[in-house]
Amino acid sequence: MQSPTTAPRSTGQAPPSTPRHLLISIPTPNSPPGTTHTLETLLFGPSPSLPSSSSSPLLVILPGLTSSGLTEWTSLPRHLPPTTRTLLYNRCGFGLSSPSGPSNPPTPSIVAEELESLLKGLGEEEEGAGPWVLVAHSWAGVYGREFLHRTLSRDVRGKDDGGEGGKVVGMVLVDVCGAEWRAREGLAFPGPALERLIGGEAGLGDEEILEVMFPDEQSRRGVTGEEWDAFLREERSEGHKRQAEKEVEGQKGGEEVLWQKGHLDERRVREEGEVLGEWPLSVMQADFAGTDMVRMYEWAVRKGRGTEEERKAAREEIAGWGAREERLNRRLLGLSRRSRFVKVEGCGHNIQMQEPQAIAREILWVLEEVQKLSSAS
Repeated sequence: MQSPTTAPRSTGQAPPSTPRHLLISIPTPNSPPGTTHTLETLLFGPSPSLPSSSSSPLLVILPGLTSSGLTEWTSLPRHLPPTTRTLLYNRCGFGLSSPSGPSNPPTPSIVAEELESLLKGLGEEEEGAGPWVLVAHSWAGVYGREFLHRTLSRDVRGKDDGGEGGKVVGMVLVDVCGAEWRAREGLAFPGPALERLIGGEAGLGDEEILEVMFPDEQSRRGVTGEEWDAFLREERSEGHKRQAEKEVEGQKGGEEVLWQKGHLDERRVREEGEVLGEWPLSVMQADFAGTDMVRMYEWAVRKGRGTEEERKAAREEIAGWGAREERLNRRLLGLSRRSRFVKVEGCGHNIQMQEPQAIAREILWVLEEVQKLSSAS
């Protein structure tokens, strides 16, 4: 386990390759044979059929809860070498992806199953062939860990040899907020004191929270004006709103299910080893308390919400939030024997829209470590 580092704040941009926009038909879980639905994807980088890319890992981007991969993450490939294979995709109900139905509610297990089917579908053209590096943001850290659990002993092509050729060989967890410990240790957002100020009748709604978290160009400095407009169109679409409600419902209990898998159980780790083994892991933490939570508090004050005592409690909660969050996030380093922790100072929760270059640096570190391990084997 390496010592913590602080991400530098500037990097060059490379023109991304022309992405391949694909609609992939996959089997619908818990449905009669032949029942399918469609997921929307964007693939960056060279085709894996080219000799230069045949063994390079595929980056699989997992956007956070209620989020579209094709509108929030399109700036990331600009900060990666053009040869980096990257998959952006929309889960059910977002963008052009089919909405989820009664047989495939967006629970973590269903989301992981559908991602597995997506990679298998892409794999028929070799586009989804592993190995894979997972980049998971926010609550999608649960989705990513669920997918990792599904593929620990096999790959999507059904091999039983440890997933050779299709396994997860690295992860970047982007401000995943302590995963399975949040609710257990009272760190579930937004916290009881801040919730008293921003929740309830006439509280901070979905539309207002966008204005609070992204009040100016500086707060969305990682995306272009065109990308920001596309993000707003998606967020405000009725289909997106309907699916967002389903995802919020589907995530309930997901952290407890993840806890029961015991990925970080000390006894299990002693007996079986870390779930990623030597494969590299980067755990990134934003300055959520110092940016987004402060903006929410200031919104409440402008609206005249809360007593002075309630405001004081919220300020104290915000002041201690970052340290508590860091303590939980550092536990995630135990998923791998080759891991590091990075703080992105002055950046809110949506690092992908503010400091995508910081994520790119961690991806490049992971890919470099994968290359070292692969060369040594």
